Amino acid sequence: MLLPLKIFSQTKIQTQIENIENLKREYIELKNDSTTENAPQRRAIRKQILNIYSDMENSTFTENTNGKNLTLEIKDYNIEKQGWNISLNCNIVEGYNLFNREFVLPYNYVTKKQFVDRTKMNARQIKSYENLIETYDELFRSSSLFLGAQLTFKITKWLDASEYIFTPESCTIFILGSTSNQIIYTFSPEELEPVQFTILPQIEIRSEAQIRSDREQLTGGEKIYEEEEESENKTEQKGRRTFVISMEYKKEGFSPSDFYYKNLKIDNAGGTLTWGLNDYTFAGLLVNYNIKSINSTSIYEIGAKLGANYSITNFMRPYADGTVSIQTDNKIFLKAGAGIDFKISHFMINFAYDYNWRFNFEPIFDSNPITNIRDVTVTKLHSFSVGIGLSW
Repeated sequence: MLLPLKIFSQTKIQTQIENIENLKREYIELKNDSTTENAPQRRAIRKQILNIYSDMENSTFTENTNGKNLTLEIKDYNIEKQGWNISLNCNIVEGYNLFNREFVLPYNYVTKKQFVDRTKMNARQIKSYENLIETYDELFRSSSLFLGAQLTFKITKWLDASEYIFTPESCTIFILGSTSNQIIYTFSPEELEPVQFTILPQIEIRSEAQIRSDREQLTGGEKIYEEEEESENKTEQKGRRTFVISMEYKKEGFSPSDFYYKNLKIDNAGGTLTWGLNDYTFAGLLVNYNIKSINSTSIYEIGAKLGANYSITNFMRPYADGTVSIQTDNKIFLKAGAGIDFKISHFMINFAYDYNWRFNFEPIFDSNPITNIRDVTVTKLHSFSVGIGLSW
């Protein structure tokens, strides 16, 4: 059965459940906040939740008819079943009975007299039997309590998100006395069935592995409490979401001497924006400016890319991508490349390599009339880039 969170009043168990659900809500809010690094706060919240679960697991709760949650109602005498109809309800969760029992309390349990079938009674015995029933009926209807009840139970987490299980362990009916309570009825184990209930809205913070582990332990009957603390080094997989400003160096062919700092001449500077399509793929847009054109007609490059990434750790994310771009000087680039991001929180450094096919359409557009497509030249280039940016 599904229960809204607001129905809980402030008993100990209800406060514990309310605290768990509120902490889980706070955890989700932090996890969805991409503007700050809050892994330590999330780990602290998980630890709080685990401590409350552990306290619940190791606690046994008691309710009795002296309080407000457990109520015992004595109804009319049942002649056929030789006892009083009893209704016992426990509102641990306000507005819902986790424990609800309708049963007959036998005549001999209450009166301590052996019941004899009416067909075997004489007139005097029948009269005495009826008078005794009336006497107890008057006692039950009087303002002074005559019978009481006590219920002990446990409440622990269960299989699904925000799901709990109420497990009654014992329940007794007793005659209230001035110094002690005399137990006259004890529920059998078969009468003490567990009840599952779910708090709405359901909030899940466990990983798939933790959910499977809980199901195996709980359905197997084991009462093992396994800490679900989020590993500080747990790698989160998600599509590459970045904004990078980079510098690019291109060469048709290269040798180690090309990377001597005096020989390095930056070709392009620009920015790239990528966004994740799912946990392992991404798309992006790039805009570059050709630095060598600074003293002539400015040349810009605009393109789109599609790629895949995999986070080895939370600090290192290699990727491969393909790019199609066009330059304003009538050149088109096809690129296949790979790179790696080194991340520190939301800050990142990027290194990338691309193999380029540059299609030069200038001979077509510069001639008059326009020449054949076979005049397009293709140049193969290697390009290296380094950049800094943000990742989220």
